[in-house]
Amino acid sequence: MKYEILLDPHERAILHIHRHPFALLVTILILVVMALAPALLLLFTTAAGTFTVSASFTDWIAVSTGAYYLFLILLGLVLWMDYYYDMYIVTNQHILDIDQSSLLSQKISRTSLMRVQDVTARVKGFWGNLLDFGPLTVQTAGHEEELILEDVPHPREVAARIMALHDELIAKGGREKEISEAEGVHPPGK
Repeated sequence: MKYEILLDPHERAILHIHRHPFALLVTILILVVMALAPALLLLFTTAAGTFTVSASFTDWIAVSTGAYYLFLILLGLVLWMDYYYDMYIVTNQHILDIDQSSLLSQKISRTSLMRVQDVTARVKGFWGNLLDFGPLTVQTAGHEEELILEDVPHPREVAARIMALHDELIAKGGREKEISEAEGVHPPGK
């Protein structure tokens, strides 16, 4: 899908952010373990000598094993599509959160940069610190819920860039005084 159709005519994309590849690596490792499970089960049961297979039963084992591997391939494809089509787009006016929630379902959230009040970047855990990725929480003014961007690569740099774009947008609109009064930085009228 071309995501440019989601943008206004005067809007331009600044950042295209996919989740960190490490998020997909964990899924791949789980699928590999699941793929090796039938072979390991057969190996352990035949090595122990407790499992003998009759000729009529081998057809059922082959069919069920084939169905199991087709299921794993389908599951892997769905999980890859979820990873690939989940995307965050930061424009000069909005933050778009495109969430592929299932094979045929996609949710697109749009938050104005003008309403951004705080951006919090967290890097946690051994792998998060080593590979520099983590969640990014964007808090907005009003009753909207906060926007959470999962597994963002280099979250500190992205948070700084979002706040810089927010400040540019405020300065361009000439609303610095109005916003600082609303935040309680300056008393009204001064």
